[in-house]
Amino acid sequence: MKNMHQKRHGGSLLLEGILAIALFAIFLGGVGLVLIEGEQSTVASGNRLRATVLADRQLSALRAIRDDGFSSLTAGTHGVAINSSGRWVLNSSGSTTTSDGYQLTLTLTSRGTNIWEATSRATWNFNPHESGSITVTTYLSNWQAVTNPGNWHSVLLTGSNTPGGTPDFHNIAVSGNYAFVTSDHAAGGKGLYIFDITNPASPTRINSTFDLGASGYGIVADGYKLFIATDNASNEVMVFDTRSPSTMSPGVLSGSYNIAGSVTARSIAVYGSTLYVGTNEQVSGDELLTLTISPGSLAFEDSLNMTGDVRSIALHDGYAYTATSDDPGELKVVDVFDPTDLSFVTGIGIDLTDVYDGLSVITTETGVIIGRVYGSSIMTINGYSIEDSALPSSPPGPWTFDAVGDVNGLAMDPAGTYLFVGDTATNAQVRILDLPILMRGGSPSLVSYNAGGNVNGLYYDWSRDKLFIVTPTQLRILSPGS
Repeated sequence: MKNMHQKRHGGSLLLEGILAIALFAIFLGGVGLVLIEGEQSTVASGNRLRATVLADRQLSALRAIRDDGFSSLTAGTHGVAINSSGRWVLNSSGSTTTSDGYQLTLTLTSRGTNIWEATSRATWNFNPHESGSITVTTYLSNWQAVTNPGNWHSVLLTGSNTPGGTPDFHNIAVSGNYAFVTSDHAAGGKGLYIFDITNPASPTRINSTFDLGASGYGIVADGYKLFIATDNASNEVMVFDTRSPSTMSPGVLSGSYNIAGSVTARSIAVYGSTLYVGTNEQVSGDELLTLTISPGSLAFEDSLNMTGDVRSIALHDGYAYTATSDDPGELKVVDVFDPTDLSFVTGIGIDLTDVYDGLSVITTETGVIIGRVYGSSIMTINGYSIEDSALPSSPPGPWTFDAVGDVNGLAMDPAGTYLFVGDTATNAQVRILDLPILMRGGSPSLVSYNAGGNVNGLYYDWSRDKLFIVTPTQLRILSPGS
């Protein structure tokens, strides 16, 4: 019996040893898989960053070609090269291949006499697990032909349209000969209104049967795509093709995205192939998302917990400046250079005086300006320097102005001469400020305008030198007075 017990005991030890080795092997296999997946993710991120840099560099080369002679830009798909004189030129091959295997293409599409739409695309296909593409789109103007903005020290009403009913307009974007205006839906509005602005003196509503089926908030027109932030429970982000606005249909989307949970998308911004979406505050969930823009679809990239509503987003040099309802951080800055890996900059942002929410934000070449909810003890417009750091800093600044109303919208001309302000002040819902004077701490007020109601959104169209504003019931188009 003793020998039998010893044999059984020895057999058990052998079995335990085999099981231990098997479990250890499974553990090592799992660790190895995690390491491999981590390495693949790192490689994929590196490929994407490299492609983004190359696509941006190609656009920089195109700007140099434009500066040498606007007439040298031609429609079609090109590559870029350096000629024998050391100058950038468009080549005839239709693409350029880098030494590390990225293929670059540059597509130019005319958008008017002095405007080109430029799409820079970088693709890579190193193996079945390492392939992809990045697209960056911009617009190039003939700066030698485009005139400076007029004298906005006074304002004239050029045209208006009051569609009737209770639309409760929210925001506006202009593309080509059309203005797209978002609105409330529950109170009787259509969610989206479309106006033909070919003749600014007589803007005409078209496609009057269009009904978005939800309230629309933030809106961006980028090329022939219209991106809308909505409160639709299953499609908080909607994308439409605007090549034929008169026949646009709410049931025919170019893309959409359903954000998990009960959420309203409030703000939106676009850079290249990435869409940035801000939402109302979530009990459990993130308020800032990045989505990849692909033909016919939007795909999740990353998200970040912002602790508050994200009311407005301005993109500048790889950072997103956000106006939020978070009392300790009405202005927050997010590193978005890699849209798949969002993070706050060190310091996060600015805690403005008192508790009044951030509503709108805009960036200049060296600064950031935030508009706020009105409060008797605060300044509603605050400007900060970002010349030496992504995080807004002072001194110098902050530079302030009190609009005496909720600052729902901010816009500026490309030259950075004027800051256009849309607010809710009594009898002065539009204000035009001298932007350089504001950012030097002086007295910037040039003129105010009574829009007949609270201005909820505004858009400056530099090609027309017109300011488009929306009150709850009306679209107005303003021009410089002299």
